Amino acid sequence: MSLSDLTDEQILEQYAALANMLDETIAGLGEAQLNRRSNRDSWSIRQILHHIIDSDFLVQNIILAALGNSGCQYDQSWYQTDNTWAETLVYSKRPLKPSIELFKASHMNILSLIREIPDALERNSQVRIEHKPDWQKVTIRQLFLSRLFHTDHHLRQIQEIRQKHNL
Repeated sequence: MSLSDLTDEQILEQYAALANMLDETIAGLGEAQLNRRSNRDSWSIRQILHHIIDSDFLVQNIILAALGNSGCQYDQSWYQTDNTWAETLVYSKRPLKPSIELFKASHMNILSLIREIPDALERNSQVRIEHKPDWQKVTIRQLFLSRLFHTDHHLRQIQEIRQKHNL
């Protein structure tokens, strides 16, 4: 089954499961192991996890805007999709525990909102991002699906790093 075939409830269930998936992906890893990477030019496990978590927070802001004022404009063109964000926010050194705890809490919060608001997944926002100067209409359903795809993609990268280094 592809992500686009998921029912609304399946989307929400999978989104709720993401926090546990982060825990499972790094289970048994020590601090030094979180700094392992596929190669010298790639992100470490720690950096990938901070990227997943921070990008999720950014998307949750769009979701909140769409829930509160469906159809509103949300300008996220300030966000840089190159490596600048990771360097500025010190992905390579920041501890993961506070970020993961906040990730879990924010997921519970956003899911409780979604379940209380009728037609929540149909609400939308006009979004502008850095590499696409035009406004794009996105529904909350599309935003949740993007989170599922994005997180899965990066968790697979972490699994590859773990396999490569026998972690």
